[in-house]
Amino acid sequence: MQAMIRNVNETEWREAALSLGDEADLLSLWGDDDSVRMALGFKEPRAVFVLALKCRDGRFPSIAAMFPAASRLERTICDLYGHIAEGARDLRPWLDHGRWPLESPLGAATAHDGGGAAYPFLGAEGDGLHQIPVGPVHAGIIEPGHFRFHASGETVVRLEERLGTAAWTGSCAAPTSPPRRASPRASAAIPPSPTAGRSPARSSRRTASAFRPGSTIYAP
Repeated sequence: MQAMIRNVNETEWREAALSLGDEADLLSLWGDDDSVRMALGFKEPRAVFVLALKCRDGRFPSIAAMFPAASRLERTICDLYGHIAEGARDLRPWLDHGRWPLESPLGAATAHDGGGAAYPFLGAEGDGLHQIPVGPVHAGIIEPGHFRFHASGETVVRLEERLGTAAWTGSCAAPTSPPRRASPRASAAIPPSPTAGRSPARSSRRTASAFRPGSTIYAP
């Protein structure tokens, strides 16, 4: 199935986000030099569209504000390109642990001392709660990752993960090197997105009729 690519404005970008979950699936969300792109898979009729939005002063309307599953993808875009999702509830870094020698390595690529930064894990409050840090080094041969549990007895109240560390070297688990810029040709490809998915069903929000396959915005 061939994807249709369309340039959209901010209003159309937001309207497309309203179709996610009910009428379309979020296939991927990624950044480029001066823009962001979103791939949607419509269910009826079956169609795939890639929407491209130019970032205004390095900012774009948050998809996660309407579709929470897009949050980590937006955080990744910010880490790699420096584009900020306006209206997002979670603006914490996702891939960048503050150890890279560059900030926004695929964007402005400004120098950074790589000294690291404390990560603000989400908290949980209540009587009898315990905070249990696990990793990034684990027993057995599994990928590294830090997990922060908040538990009350055997009940896990909150679990938050922090990924992006390299394999165990025998002395420390250091964050990976920043990614290198891909060739311009690769920017049009749709990258795999294991974190993208469907949101819980919503009864009050429906997409505008202009954002259905066959409408003006999606017309060939």
